[in-house]
Amino acid sequence: MGNKISSSSHYEPLTFEAVYNDDDPYGSKDSHNSYTTSVVASNNNDDHAQLQVYTDTSGDEILLSEPSPRDKVAGKASYGTIAGFAVIINCIIGTGVFGLPYAFWEAGIPFGIILTVIMFVLTFVSCCWVLELMARAQGYQRVTGDHAIGDGSGRKPLNNLVYEKFDYTKCCQTFAGLPGKIVSEIVMTFYCYGCLWASVSVFASSLSSLVLEFVPSEGHCDIYKDPSSACQGAYYASAVFFGICVVTMSLLDVTQQIKVQMFLTGYRFVGFALMLVTIFVALGVAGPLPPPSYSASTSSASVEVASFQASDAWGFHPSGFAILVTSAAYAYTVHYNMPDALTPVRNKYTLRQIMLAGLFTSMLFFLLMGIVCAYFFNGLTDPLVILNWASYTGLNGGWGEGTRTWYAWIIYTIITLYPILNLISVYPLIAISLASNLIHLFPKSFTEKRARIANYTSRIAAALPPIIAGTAFGDLDVIFTFTGLFAFFIQFFIPAVMWELSRRKMEKQFGKGAAISIYTSKWTSNSVSVWVGFTLGVLAFSAAILNVVNGFVKS
Repeated sequence: MGNKISSSSHYEPLTFEAVYNDDDPYGSKDSHNSYTTSVVASNNNDDHAQLQVYTDTSGDEILLSEPSPRDKVAGKASYGTIAGFAVIINCIIGTGVFGLPYAFWEAGIPFGIILTVIMFVLTFVSCCWVLELMARAQGYQRVTGDHAIGDGSGRKPLNNLVYEKFDYTKCCQTFAGLPGKIVSEIVMTFYCYGCLWASVSVFASSLSSLVLEFVPSEGHCDIYKDPSSACQGAYYASAVFFGICVVTMSLLDVTQQIKVQMFLTGYRFVGFALMLVTIFVALGVAGPLPPPSYSASTSSASVEVASFQASDAWGFHPSGFAILVTSAAYAYTVHYNMPDALTPVRNKYTLRQIMLAGLFTSMLFFLLMGIVCAYFFNGLTDPLVILNWASYTGLNGGWGEGTRTWYAWIIYTIITLYPILNLISVYPLIAISLASNLIHLFPKSFTEKRARIANYTSRIAAALPPIIAGTAFGDLDVIFTFTGLFAFFIQFFIPAVMWELSRRKMEKQFGKGAAISIYTSKWTSNSVSVWVGFTLGVLAFSAAILNVVNGFVKS
């Protein structure tokens, strides 16, 4: 069986066996990498009532760990794989999807398709790096941290995930020390605040548009295009209402919101399907909308221009690259949410599958929304595409001139509520993830003695400032571009660098193979793929910066 920790008055060894496939360290044959183990059970009913000492086939102790990833730790709230998928979907499909159609129009639909697919592949690979980083951080801390038995010498860590959350900053600090912690906190703070800022703008503009549609004297409200005083007032009131809702929800843990998250995931699919159906019906009846400078007449001139504009959507427009690449990076970024969303999942072996399913489903959403909306709305595509349904009448396929029909009111209301409810579910998830990193700004002694106060203070600090910023300034084009630049750091730079640093540190301290985790794969877990992904991220980021600077110079 191998060497075990000897019994004492405090511990009694219990044993069971599992198999580690030494011939297949990257899990290509068996993704459930495991080890021969012995269990050390405490006689006391404390928080560490069960610990596992994993040993390799030569009999050397290699890990001190908590129970199996499949086991539920007492007192820790958790949920299943489907619920985990729902939470991930809510994390990915947030405000970013509503800006993609405008980006597709600006850069051209073919360009949008290619970049969206490429970003899906790169994002999944980098999410695998984050999973490995989280598992390595837990394995490393269980051997060398405060609760390790002995000094950790002679043991190699078995890197898996249990129910102790290792957020982005904690992982970076584990392997890169104080510099890693500082860089992670700066990038996370700017990016998450940007996401929350955009959420406020999208929610307030959507709700104000919906509310004023029911006020006959006001009519259509578009805060981005020549808003009236009533429209601005409704926007401010909507932002305050949103703040009250989401700040309250941000004080709850993710597991306490799971029923709300599941419901809003279902509504997300319904709203998305209804948006596509209305556009497909309109395309079948009347075709793409004519460009802004022409009315929807039947004159040959307007038909020719509309045809030209629609075909132009299928070209390549380099000038739109910056808005497309930053919008796509912003839409796909989920890495900072992974610790909060995936740690409560009971079966930790399914986490790669959950991420793959969530990202692939999101890619389909992004492609359909980008292609269909950019083609149909033509040059009328709004930076917040949901506002294009403000002119939906149900006549002549849907966007014909005239008084809105009763069923068009229902459709318009359901679709406009889509981003409103969507953001109520997404905002707290982002705020909680940001708070998990902000809490590290407090002294450790304070967070240990005043854990509840530190937790609530960090969540309020994460959730409240974007409400103020979104109320004062809500230009989505600027917000998406600003936030998308930081998304590159979270998606590519930090995961790639930390994956390599963690591998080197663990192999230097524990020997070859010490960095292998239950999420290791021969396709993504090698230095070549890591540095290729990093290089592509650098190139895309550099090109986006150049386009942004060029745009400012021209303007």
